[in-house]
Amino acid sequence: MKRLHAPHPGFWRFQIFGWLAFAIVTIVGLLPLHEEKWVYIYYSTLTISGFFCSLVLRRICRRTWVAGLSWRSVWRVILACYPLAYVTTIGAFCLERRIRSNNLHPKGWSEVFLSAFGDTSTAFVLLVGWSGIYFFVKQWQASRLREERLLRLEAMARASELRALRYQITPHFLFNTLNGISTLVGEEDNLGARQMIALLGDFLRTTLETSQSGDVTLRHEIRHMEQYLAIEQVRFGDRLRLKVAVEPGAESALIPNLLLQPLIENAIRHGIARCTPYGELTILTSRNGGHVTITISNTLGSVQKSIQPDVARSSGLGLTNTRERLTVRFGEDQSLKIVREVPTTWTVLLTIPYDTGGANENPDRR
Repeated sequence: MKRLHAPHPGFWRFQIFGWLAFAIVTIVGLLPLHEEKWVYIYYSTLTISGFFCSLVLRRICRRTWVAGLSWRSVWRVILACYPLAYVTTIGAFCLERRIRSNNLHPKGWSEVFLSAFGDTSTAFVLLVGWSGIYFFVKQWQASRLREERLLRLEAMARASELRALRYQITPHFLFNTLNGISTLVGEEDNLGARQMIALLGDFLRTTLETSQSGDVTLRHEIRHMEQYLAIEQVRFGDRLRLKVAVEPGAESALIPNLLLQPLIENAIRHGIARCTPYGELTILTSRNGGHVTITISNTLGSVQKSIQPDVARSSGLGLTNTRERLTVRFGEDQSLKIVREVPTTWTVLLTIPYDTGGANENPDRR
């Protein structure tokens, strides 16, 4: 069960000013009865009792909200309002009994408790209205949070896509690719040079085509990353050993566009590039119920066996960007973990909800 947090400061402002407004309106309405002092005592006590009973009602409403609203749960809240309303009313009746003379009020306590049953309607309506306002405010806050999260996701997606596109044409990527093409030309391997140019063009074209996309299917993302890896395969040759496996049940899941690119780039730049005689890069996806797990593993060079913190710092930008995008897109229902299973293997584990967007008419792009 989720822990119930203390009331937000905003709750106390609404709580105090709301009951204070009720007290003021009630007093103004009782001005014609200024000679009946007991009426003021009754409604003042009713207001104070209602204030504290509404705090108990808040815990009931919050548990209902956390568990999920339904007609059955709403009726339970409404039914819970009656005993709280009775407690509120009985407190006002008891204090009134001490103030009014015996000939104007039932003498026995049993009569007081029985009379309270018939006069709980005011407190009951107050508490039901209070719970309705509580759920309305919570719904409004949830709606605002969803809108804010969507706006943040769109802004971060655009920034991340631009940053990812910049990564593709930064000197260390472009120069290495051009140098590889130059080497192939120098070795008179024109076929290989043309192949590498075509791969580079395909990769950049796909990046530009999806630059306006928020989410893409996991299948599309893996195909895009395979274009990137094809270029690196030509550059590293036998030094890069690649394994990609996408479980059929997971390939339709939606993920933010270019989410995996910085992680794979880190794996090659800070892992494979420093491995001798070769390095291994593995990308695996699997579905477990309502979640999809993406595993990216790479071997580390022998020089990195004892400097894991340095590797973490060097890849911090890509990891930070990925964490932020996952948090904005999926909230708390996601995770990104870094595992060092063996001394020379660096593994990143991503777990996201299995979300297909409710449609499958376009499996490659959304």
